Amino acid sequence: DNAATFTTTANSKVVRVTTAAPQNLKVGDTVYLPDPGAGPFNGLTGSQLSGYFTISNVSATGFDIVVDQPANATGAVGLPGMSAMPTY
Repeated sequence: DNAATFTTTANSKVVRVTTAAPQNLKVGDTVYLPDPGAGPFNGLTGSQLSGYFTISNVSATGFDIVVDQPANATGAVGLPGMSAMPTY
């Protein structure tokens, strides 16, 4: 079961992506996140949360991305069926 949660902090461009399963990623990897669909998500559009990102702050089931504008709220948004795909 693929699922991801985006966690934002108000006035920050850093978004925490938490996945349901380990992703085996490391700091500096580039991942592709598919468009999560309708939004906004704490002030961020689906297109701002999708695309290629260089990741940081990696754990077994999570990593940080940086988006182009700060979120307008703090909170988490769960997205069933979403997964992070490393580039090769």
